[in-house]
Amino acid sequence: MCVPPHSVRNSTCKRKPRVTPRNEVLDPLAFLAVFNSDVLSYFKMKFLKHTQKWETGDLRQLPIVIPTTAQAKRLRELAERAMEAKRCEFANQPPSQALAAFCRSAKDALVAHAPAYLRPAAQEQLLATPASCLAVIERTVNWETEKLYGAEGQGPFDEF
Repeated sequence: MCVPPHSVRNSTCKRKPRVTPRNEVLDPLAFLAVFNSDVLSYFKMKFLKHTQKWETGDLRQLPIVIPTTAQAKRLRELAERAMEAKRCEFANQPPSQALAAFCRSAKDALVAHAPAYLRPAAQEQLLATPASCLAVIERTVNWETEKLYGAEGQGPFDEF
């Protein structure tokens, strides 16, 4: 299902326009996870504009698939864990036990079921640093987004 026109607000914040999902339609953190996936970057680079610059007009042209409640919950959780890993990295702290356990289960799912190009490298599987945890989370976000868009196993989508 694609985003109905009334699902996303186009507002102007001082001088910069922004695109914000309506909370009742799409969780903002799930929206953020989808926008940080390789699949959406691939769509933008392949079909809209082959530059690194993102513009509001580009965002309006991208096909946004509304996730089911379960998919949105999973994407939100991944976004929260990614931010937690990034905070640990900025603070130069090791990942918490809870974060490492979450990433371990995500890594196990990737190794067991994900397409080969999304499986973490041996070094990433150690989960000793926040960066390795973040790499596993990013791969999981990419996998979830591929499933959301019906493109699972048709990648890799990181060529750009």
